[in-house]
Amino acid sequence: MSGADEIFFRYSYDDQRGKPSAPNLSMDEIDTLFGPKAYAANQLPAPDWVRQHKIPGEVTSAVSIHQTGGDSSNRELRVEGRSGGRIGYWHKPVDPDASWSFEATDAGLTADLLDNRPGDHSDETLAAPSGIDYGYADPAQWTLDTTDFDYAASPAPLRLCAGEACVDLRLHLVDGLRLLRAADGLTGAPREYLAAIEVPQSVLDELPGQPPALAAAIQTLTGTARFREFKATATLGDLTLQLQGGPIVLRRTR
Repeated sequence: MSGADEIFFRYSYDDQRGKPSAPNLSMDEIDTLFGPKAYAANQLPAPDWVRQHKIPGEVTSAVSIHQTGGDSSNRELRVEGRSGGRIGYWHKPVDPDASWSFEATDAGLTADLLDNRPGDHSDETLAAPSGIDYGYADPAQWTLDTTDFDYAASPAPLRLCAGEACVDLRLHLVDGLRLLRAADGLTGAPREYLAAIEVPQSVLDELPGQPPALAAAIQTLTGTARFREFKATATLGDLTLQLQGGPIVLRRTR
């Protein structure tokens, strides 16, 4: 769903609303080869994480998702746990507004009980900011920077400035397909991505009123489109955007 499997699926950052889904993979492949696209591609960027209600009882790390219908929304979440001294599982539809219910099975627990104290503790175990910044200065007197770049988090913030005028863009990153496992994190070997720069619609709407140098820089990055797709690589030393007009290499600054 995130956009990494271009062998079997078709993706697009263009608005796919109003287009029907292909009835099967063969029809989607035919649609890809001939003429205008009649069927919807998988919409990018992929849906963001959705916060579910906290489970009101004891739980373990045994989690599963069960299909209950043909659509992606037809899924049931199940979490092993205990309620009123009985062992079973908590379950609810994937709809974030739905509530948890408990089904007793009286089977043995398959994993240890977790610390499920009341209240929101989700930010207590988050990873620290990466501390990795990249920057680029163009001969045309504009700069492009990203701070606390995280190899596994998308989108990454991009700050584009020309003189005193600046706008905030987004860099969407999807891991490219690979035959072998890549090392965790960033190394000296390039980590490959399918990427896209997103210009917020508000920035595009105000483009005619932007300083000429900033407007020209935006057009260098994305033309006049809201999204521009390309490939990118990241190492401990640099972040390379392989744009059609030539690569832009952001060097590590921190």
